[in-house]
Amino acid sequence: MKNIAIGILSIWLLVACDPVVDNKEMGGVVSESELKLDVHATTEGGNEIVMTNNTPGVGSYWDHITGISTKQTVTAALPFLGEQTIKFIGFCDGGQVATTVRLLLLR
Repeated sequence: MKNIAIGILSIWLLVACDPVVDNKEMGGVVSESELKLDVHATTEGGNEIVMTNNTPGVGSYWDHITGISTKQTVTAALPFLGEQTIKFIGFCDGGQVATTVRLLLLR
């Protein structure tokens, strides 16, 4: 009988405790219109481009056709001219924001 009372008391103590939780806000997600991206060719008529993320507090993920990069500033040579689409994903405190940048490379 004593063992049963100790068992019930132990279970009751475990259930009665409040968990220790330190909840913190994740933060917000930057909107697509707040992104400060600069994508341009290094020379007129050239196929080398520079992609720069000037948005404070936002990490970068660039998909520039020939590869990917997580750097804030990337230089890449595209294999062909014409209209190109560069994809960008920004990593914020509260999640991700994605956008595309269209670039026309003419010779």
